[in-house]
Amino acid sequence: CWKFTSSPNSNTIAAGAYTILLYDITEKKLIKEIDNRGKYCYSICFLDDNIFAVGNSNGSIGIYNNTMNKFTNKIEEHCLTVRSLAYNKNANQLYSASDDLHINIIDATKFKVVSPIVGHNDNISTLVFNEQKGLLFSGSFDGTIKVWDPRINSKNVATLTEGKGNMIWDMSVSKEGDLIVYTGEENTGAYMLA
Repeated sequence: CWKFTSSPNSNTIAAGAYTILLYDITEKKLIKEIDNRGKYCYSICFLDDNIFAVGNSNGSIGIYNNTMNKFTNKIEEHCLTVRSLAYNKNANQLYSASDDLHINIIDATKFKVVSPIVGHNDNISTLVFNEQKGLLFSGSFDGTIKVWDPRINSKNVATLTEGKGNMIWDMSVSKEGDLIVYTGEENTGAYMLA
C-alpha cells in the first residue's frame, strides 16, 4: 500500500496497490476488494462518501463509484505516475500531481482537465487542498513546497524552499491553513504561514 485515505464521513478507509481495499471503520472489517486493472495505485482521494479517484503508475486516474460498484470514468492527461490527489468540494475540482511536473485542475462534474499548473522542477509528490483558505499546497522532489490559489488563475502565492536534495515526500496542512508539516528525504520540518 502506497497511500490510504478516509471518506468524508470517516466511516470508510481506502488503501491501494494493484487492488483497492475498502474497510469499514465502524465494523472493523474489509468491505470490498477492487481490481485496479493491472495498474499500481499511488494515490486515492474521496470526492464524497461513495465516489473516489485513484491515481495510477501509468499516469491515468480512475473514478470509482462505490454505489454502482465500478469505475465510471478514466482521465488520461498525465504521461507519468500520478503521485497525489486532492479535492476542492466548494469548486468541485479534483487536483492531480504527477511525475510529469504538472498539477492538473480537473472539473469533477465532467472529469475533464480545465487547466494545468506548472512550477515545480521535479516529481510532485504530495498535494493538500485547504478549504478554509481556499489554497492548494504542493510538495516536490525539487525540495520546495508551493502554495497556489486556484481562484486566481492558479497563482503561485508562496514558495517554501527546503533545499536541493531534500525531496519532499508528504505533508499535512492545519485546518486554518497556517501550519505546514512535512517529511522529506533528509528531515522533517514545519512552516508557519503569515
